[in-house]
Amino acid sequence: MNKHRSLVLFFFFIFFLLFLPHTSFELPLSDLPGWNLDHQSEAIPALLHSCEKTNSFFNTAFCTALEKNPKLSDDQTRALLQKYFIAIPVTHNSNPNGNPNGNPNGDSNALFTGYYQPTISGSLFQTPEDSVPLYANPPASLKPLPDRNSIDVDHVLAKTKTPVLAWVHSNIDRFFLQIQGSGTILLNNGQSLLLGYAGQNGKKYYPIGAYLIKIGALTPSNISMQSIKTWLETHPTQAQTVMNLNPSFVFFRILKTSEPMGAHGTELTPYRSLAVDPKFTPLGTPVWVSTNLPENNNTGTSFNHLLMAEDVGGAIKGPARGDIFFGTGNQAEWLAGHMQSPGKLWAFKPIELKIKN
Repeated sequence: MNKHRSLVLFFFFIFFLLFLPHTSFELPLSDLPGWNLDHQSEAIPALLHSCEKTNSFFNTAFCTALEKNPKLSDDQTRALLQKYFIAIPVTHNSNPNGNPNGNPNGDSNALFTGYYQPTISGSLFQTPEDSVPLYANPPASLKPLPDRNSIDVDHVLAKTKTPVLAWVHSNIDRFFLQIQGSGTILLNNGQSLLLGYAGQNGKKYYPIGAYLIKIGALTPSNISMQSIKTWLETHPTQAQTVMNLNPSFVFFRILKTSEPMGAHGTELTPYRSLAVDPKFTPLGTPVWVSTNLPENNNTGTSFNHLLMAEDVGGAIKGPARGDIFFGTGNQAEWLAGHMQSPGKLWAFKPIELKIKN
């Protein structure tokens, strides 16, 4: 993000915080569902990451207090948050300027999905087994950027100087890596490469799961990342055509961090980072998520947690929408693939805004 855009967003956020009226919609943090049951101290790394952002509203007395004592207990973390923040429901009626016009109890359901950090095998060089390129951002001179069909079928980028960061086995692997926005490539030399989101071709994201339901290939009751991937793998002659229905194409960069980076420029924290629509929930905002995680028996487990709005996503549009980062591994993959749960979302607002000089 360029400095001009960062400055504009910063002053927009300051306006949002200063002029948001005090209304009955405001809720003490202690009244949030499950507030006393969460382990809020686990969110301290995510909170500190946002404190480190120079253009974050977190440059307040809260950050000073947290940085002085980052090893707080859950009770101490709750007390510190309660001292500096109140909660505002984010509902379907919330406006882009942050004014909550929905029910003050946040009764307008939000929708929560999930994403994770996949791990796939690959190579730094093209081989017969690994022949699908993972591209960095194309040259600035390439305008407009091609859609998925032009890249995968017409090989437009292969005819340019677009850098290739690594090569993987299949277009299906790359397709889902792009949806997740980051991932680890296990190289055939024994090393690994962490890739993160670098850019996108500007085309609108289209969920191919909706198309597979439309044609009767899958049903709303069995739709998941896993079922979509299985269908693509078992229909190889149709897979590329179906994937090309989503013209959006993601480009990557090599990360030197231990965790993927969110759009806020901070490392993501499993179960504590949330992708949001920044038009309604500015990046760097602490949020409270109240929903259920899926389980194999379809009953779900209660999930009332403090998270940080640290990322965005092509399918994350509108105010009452969130995408939970689950980390890496089999459990994270399963949760990300099956998470589709209603719930409630609250954004934290500083009780008193203090900006360091």
